[in-house]
Amino acid sequence: MYNITRDYNENLKTKHDGDQFPKFDEISHFLLRLAFCKQSNQRQWFVSLEADLLRFKLKNFPTTNMETLLKHSNLNYQKMENNKKNNGDKPESYYKIRFEDVLDLVRSRKVYLESGFAHVSVDLLIPLIVEFFKNNLYKECEKLVSNIHRIEEDDRLLLRLSNIMLIRFLLSMI
Repeated sequence: MYNITRDYNENLKTKHDGDQFPKFDEISHFLLRLAFCKQSNQRQWFVSLEADLLRFKLKNFPTTNMETLLKHSNLNYQKMENNKKNNGDKPESYYKIRFEDVLDLVRSRKVYLESGFAHVSVDLLIPLIVEFFKNNLYKECEKLVSNIHRIEEDDRLLLRLSNIMLIRFLLSMI
């Protein structure tokens, strides 16, 4: 696991021109979505693994790019800078979020409340983003299931999907 993490972190730090990995990652996501969204137990398994992958990526994600990610995800959280230094380190970033959206954090007193908004630190923001992603992925899988008959008419996709299902079956035998 350490080698994978180290290699992934190195890949984040270096910019590759014409890098195909993000494209392949996106293609594989949608192929797997097609393969595993038909049945509820497979859908749950797929969403769980995709959420784990996103959590891993976000833990290694530069906090300076968090604002761009939030805008791209249509999460309108306002960034606030805290001038107080935390344990002598650099100033910590907080995001202003409606308290209704973070009731669990409010209940456990992990956030500061002011005028109906919670001030959420970046490390507490990651579970919120992952939960938002999971909810959206479940909704998208439901849409896919209702329109799967159109996709199943395409022979090119059916061959790939059957190969993916065979690979998963073989892996489950190990």
